[in-house]
Amino acid sequence: MVTPNVRTGLQALVQNGFKPLQGARVGAIVNPTAVDANFTHLADLLHRAPGVTLACLFGPEHGVRGDAQDMIGVGDEIDPRTGVVVHSLYGETFESLKPTPEQLADLDVVVYDVQDVGSRYYTYAATLKYVMLAAHDQGKAVMVLDRPNPIGGVAIEGPTVAPGHESFISAHPLPIRHGMTVGELARLFQADLGLNRLDLRVIPCEGWDRRDHWPATGLPFVPPSPNMPTYETALVYPGGCLIEGTQLSEGRGTTRPFELWGAPWLDPEALAEAIRRHGLPGVAFRPCVFRPTFHKHAESVCRGVMPYATDPARFRPLETYARLLGEAALQHPDRFAWRTDPYEFVSQPIAIDLLFGSPRERLVIDRIARGELHPIHGWSDTLNAWRDDEAAFRVHRRPFLLYPEPETIPLLTVRRSDGSAVAFTFEDLLAFGDADQVNDVGALVPGRVGGAVKLAAVLMRAGVDPTHETRLILRASRDGFAKTVPTPALAQQGWIIHRRPDGHAPLPIELGGPLRLVVPAVASCDRSGGATDELDECVTVKGLDLIEVTN
Repeated sequence: MVTPNVRTGLQALVQNGFKPLQGARVGAIVNPTAVDANFTHLADLLHRAPGVTLACLFGPEHGVRGDAQDMIGVGDEIDPRTGVVVHSLYGETFESLKPTPEQLADLDVVVYDVQDVGSRYYTYAATLKYVMLAAHDQGKAVMVLDRPNPIGGVAIEGPTVAPGHESFISAHPLPIRHGMTVGELARLFQADLGLNRLDLRVIPCEGWDRRDHWPATGLPFVPPSPNMPTYETALVYPGGCLIEGTQLSEGRGTTRPFELWGAPWLDPEALAEAIRRHGLPGVAFRPCVFRPTFHKHAESVCRGVMPYATDPARFRPLETYARLLGEAALQHPDRFAWRTDPYEFVSQPIAIDLLFGSPRERLVIDRIARGELHPIHGWSDTLNAWRDDEAAFRVHRRPFLLYPEPETIPLLTVRRSDGSAVAFTFEDLLAFGDADQVNDVGALVPGRVGGAVKLAAVLMRAGVDPTHETRLILRASRDGFAKTVPTPALAQQGWIIHRRPDGHAPLPIELGGPLRLVVPAVASCDRSGGATDELDECVTVKGLDLIEVTN
């Protein structure tokens, strides 16, 4: 077996001999993902752990063993392996989502170990919130065994929840893609809800970098629900789940749910051609045909477009699927329809409004279908509103993070000719004075956006004289880029873009971030001025993370 790069909270608890639970009566919230490095389930580990009493299990949506389909209520039962009672936290009513005082009465601590997938409407985080509320009221401790966010902890995407649109899939005002682990969410929930008396214990992962998606962890992907079979499913899910709010098939009943989507009446080639015109980053599209074996359009041939995340770090699944819905509605406004039957215990607002968190996006799609908004440019106001929510949440979540953000991780290293090095974090770059920064580099380099700091100032801060006749090797490790250029010519003109133009949020990868080097006046560095064409080839360096100084 390949040794994982990350140790989960459960693995840390196992290797510590379950010492934090000695003498405790434990109730465990689990599903099939609650396994250690040997694929032994937490229920079995607790059942045989010396000094620990496994008193009961709690099953979230889909059940302890993960065999129930979406929105199928699960009853209480006896676990055949351990003999303890299993209390369902997903029954036939909204009240069933929260443990009762009687179920918690003889427990000392509730242990939560369920893999999340990083989307607000994936219901396991809502279950954690409801359990924390109940435990607080009953004076019980909660222990969260943390696991990595499969789609990374950096990207945040989408709106938060408008008042009146709270539900099981929008139980807390989070963006749709929140970029947090369940352990971090638990800390945020405790603060936001004022659960000051709750004894919350989080056992963090070890070795996880927020920038890492699931493949980088080395951990096996155990499907957390019947229609979440792979990491790729999780990656598209922040957008793909929107299809649930329509009469289109979201691919349930196929081997690729949420990646495959469509309806019998769509023209897949025309749809693919239309969405490609949006120029979305990190994604390609394939016209597809499929036949669901169950769920919407069961046994009917459906046609649609399957997204492929060609660059997961740049892929914006929510924007991608929102735009796809606009194009589908525009292609067949007479056939496109929203889902109006009850959804996750709620009849009104309708499903799509619960998923987005407000009616705003539905109204945009309706206007696109009627020809009142352009299918590409008609999203601009909505996307700007999303950016505001994303930026505000990035600040709000910061005190609750367990794993450093890129702002506190060195983004740029300057290695001097003597071999010593100076590292710069995002906060270091923000700290340069006004004389060495611009708020919008677009005034100097048309077509580029973002706040930037002078390259010469960075070099001087690193102890490098930018006027000396040395050379710089510019490196971007994510794609292996390296280029050698003369120091004086580059240093006096170069700018390092490090933040968005509208605030202090880091420059996103889709704009060339976290750091992007640009040179405004390359024309003055022609050969008549003594320089070579090397500088011209380095007008822009996306993902710059290392500068080496050579004699």
